[in-house]
Amino acid sequence: MLTTHRSLFALALCLGSCLAAALGSCSSSGDDARTSSRVPEPIAADDAEPEPPPLPPLVPRLEECGLTFGDRTLEPSRVLRTWTPTFFAGELALSIDGDTVRATDVRSGAERWSAKSPLRRPFVWRASDDDAIYLAVAPGDDGPSGFEKPPRVYRLATKDGRWLESLVPPATDRGADSAEVIAAVLPSTARVIVLSSETVAGEWPPSRRQTAYRVTAFPRDGGAPLWSHRLEAAGTREYSGGYLRASTRPDYATDSIRSLNFLGDSVLVCAGPLEDLATFDLETGEPGWSIARIWEYRRGFIGPSVWSYTLNRGGRDTILDVDAERPAEKGVGDDNGETSAITAGPIVLEEDDDEDDYGEPRTFVAVARSSRAPWAGYLADCVVYEINSYGQATSTVTLPRLVNGWQVHVDDRGVVFGCPRDSIVRLAARTYEPWGGMLGRDDRLCRVEWYRDLTPQEPRAWLSADPATS
Repeated sequence: MLTTHRSLFALALCLGSCLAAALGSCSSSGDDARTSSRVPEPIAADDAEPEPPPLPPLVPRLEECGLTFGDRTLEPSRVLRTWTPTFFAGELALSIDGDTVRATDVRSGAERWSAKSPLRRPFVWRASDDDAIYLAVAPGDDGPSGFEKPPRVYRLATKDGRWLESLVPPATDRGADSAEVIAAVLPSTARVIVLSSETVAGEWPPSRRQTAYRVTAFPRDGGAPLWSHRLEAAGTREYSGGYLRASTRPDYATDSIRSLNFLGDSVLVCAGPLEDLATFDLETGEPGWSIARIWEYRRGFIGPSVWSYTLNRGGRDTILDVDAERPAEKGVGDDNGETSAITAGPIVLEEDDDEDDYGEPRTFVAVARSSRAPWAGYLADCVVYEINSYGQATSTVTLPRLVNGWQVHVDDRGVVFGCPRDSIVRLAARTYEPWGGMLGRDDRLCRVEWYRDLTPQEPRAWLSADPATS
């Protein structure tokens, strides 16, 4: 059975053996004697010899790997290239390998074109569509000089890999210790929206220490900016977890935010876990509605003779409390001994023409909320908010588990989130009843269509594989 399963799984299992072999070869004698593990005798300062050049990095020789069971040995059928993230645009699969972008045909796997960075610096993926690929230069590790000034969005033609005109947002000079990076790009049929983040030079990722951010709109074909807005950052979300290198870890409230979204004729911006939700008109850049500190909203109730549920800041009565809709001081980061942050979303459900449906765009945002304990990130509750097209929080729900912002599926009627420990949940837009909120009919709770907390299955074997094809 083992001899018929000469599959690629052997590469992963024999990696440790290969590394051990590579390390062992570095201690051999001969011309490469300086790599010996023997500790040399001390040398007097007057007789000191110049230090030898640094050794090249150890590279596993995967083609020489083997996995032995008794008198049987499995060898790799082929060696694959180092894994790189893959993105898709039309019929092309696009990958970034350091400072090189490669495009391959999805069906045949043949390479169509490749393009190298003119700066010889690694690229960071930002967006792609059928016409163009949008890239940014990754900051270096050499402090302020490692950031591109001014930052720009590099564009490649998807069809043939030609370099197109770059998009350069207005720069803000805040001194030698500040820097600006391209955080997100959102292309549309007429506009390209760019989010850039001002940060302390040397801090990465920039959203952790950003001091301000800028939203800029460009024409689809490139050129000067059409409009631009710079906003001060609300603050920095402090990490409240530990550093554990293990195969299993406790569930931490990691944030993975969709910074730019289309919302009708506007763009919805959320530049970080503590930032406002803000909209801007795509055509003119005119600011629309905004919500600061969405996590302050709580369900409330008004008794006789209204008998109605409410959803506002702190769950306060909007009829008796004129300050009920006023946000707390911006940048504080906590409320009543709690710490909160946006961890997933915003996710926009586009307008549906079905008369029985909600009939307007809706937005879902997930928030992690916990007490200010030493390990708050491991103790957070997941609170989801639904926001209507007017920028009003209309419903909320607390889920059994956190949601993963990078595991999302959206259709015109709902959104599915992946959760830690292989759980999954689907939320749907609420439908309004003719009687509205009278007599408590509208309870201000999100519609959770279903939630699945899957039971882990015991593996039948510690190793399994499909039959090899060649």
